[in-house]
Amino acid sequence: MTVVDRPGPVTSLALSLLPHTDAVLVTWEPPDNLTTPLLGYVISYHVIGIGDCNSSYFTQLTSLPQLPGDSSSYVLAGLTSWLQYRVIVQAVNVAGAGQQSTADVIMRGSGQSNCSLLRVV
Repeated sequence: MTVVDRPGPVTSLALSLLPHTDAVLVTWEPPDNLTTPLLGYVISYHVIGIGDCNSSYFTQLTSLPQLPGDSSSYVLAGLTSWLQYRVIVQAVNVAGAGQQSTADVIMRGSGQSNCSLLRVV
């Protein structure tokens, strides 16, 4: 019986703000040294702060439906201005979800960020 390991982390994970939208382009490359074909990728995300001002505001993790194994990008839309998000991408094979790769992004809004106005009560 052959034991299959979970995949390693995806490589080259990058987040790019899409101008004039509430979206981020998430891109990645497959894990190195794959020994088993990938079944897909899982993307999860959550808020980890309010802009550069507040790193103590968190939301629950949201996981998206699994993407196909040949995917290498996804547009994550519906994000809120001035919040800082952490995006997690995991490759999936028959053994399950692999190691997490993470990247953070702050969604910019119109005007200047004012930390004194962005307080969580």
